[in-house]
Amino acid sequence: MRIKFLSIIASLFMVSFVITSCFGDDNDIEYSPDATIHAFELDTIYGINYKFTIDQQKGEIYNEDSLPVHADTIIDRILIKTLTTASGIITMKNKDDQDSIIIMDGNQVMDSMDLRKPVTLKVYAPNYQQTKTYTINVRVHKYDPDSLSWNYMGEIDNTITGEQKAVILGDDILNYTILNKKLNVFWRQFGSKSSWTSALVEGDIFNNTLPTSILSYDGKLYATSSINDGIVYESTNGTTWTASELFSNRTVSLLLAPLSNKITFIETINGKKYFNSTDEIKKAKITDEEQLQEVPKDFPIGNISYTTYSTATKREGIMLIGKYENQPQ
Repeated sequence: MRIKFLSIIASLFMVSFVITSCFGDDNDIEYSPDATIHAFELDTIYGINYKFTIDQQKGEIYNEDSLPVHADTIIDRILIKTLTTASGIITMKNKDDQDSIIIMDGNQVMDSMDLRKPVTLKVYAPNYQQTKTYTINVRVHKYDPDSLSWNYMGEIDNTITGEQKAVILGDDILNYTILNKKLNVFWRQFGSKSSWTSALVEGDIFNNTLPTSILSYDGKLYATSSINDGIVYESTNGTTWTASELFSNRTVSLLLAPLSNKITFIETINGKKYFNSTDEIKKAKITDEEQLQEVPKDFPIGNISYTTYSTATKREGIMLIGKYENQPQ
């Protein structure tokens, strides 16, 4: 009997040990240390869903394609449609600089947020031990791509009353004007508040009138003259000009605008005007007239101003403003 009793006690002890071990495994729960944001999306802006990039190393969330220039009137109160984390516990600073919990409904933030300035969020992991901080930076275009913005550059000379033509060469702004029936150039370093320096343009290739077109490309200035000789002149300092070999054997009517790898211009061929560029676009056995696009009659060819820009697909574009040939004064 004693042996049987001991065996029963041993069996009960083993069962008790197994049950205790099982209870211990059930109570020892490990929570995830994941404190990252998995997905982020704003509500639509002008009906468009903008894609946001999450940089996990830097803790930054931003949109690669900037929002339209007037979108700040939308993102001042906008919903975060998707904000996915492992725990759903996210905080941000309130007006009193205290951490406040962001109220979530699933993966959507319930209250609208002002994202005109960068906003910092802190994400808690399910184990409440690890945290990670993110900065949301919603990028918005500062200027309307379909408009021109002008800044006051300071007074040059009270004696200047006529037309002027300005261009940037390196770090300098050069402004051409007629004084005492002579072509003068005023220059000043870009961003400087110092006074303007002036000099006479050497020679008479411009017939003491403003260049009909002028632009800066690859460290030089290029210009056409009112004498309409078809020659493009170049200069490294803005005062001394010589005929440019870059346009040799061409009859150039007007320079249009520089791009990253070429200068666009209007060329006269057999009495007709065509668009062309210093980057060779002609192909063998194809004549200029067949290859080049003829300039339309309403294209601006007088008093040209231009700006260049890059599209969302990284293609270069040109915006031109000027007076076309038959436009009334």
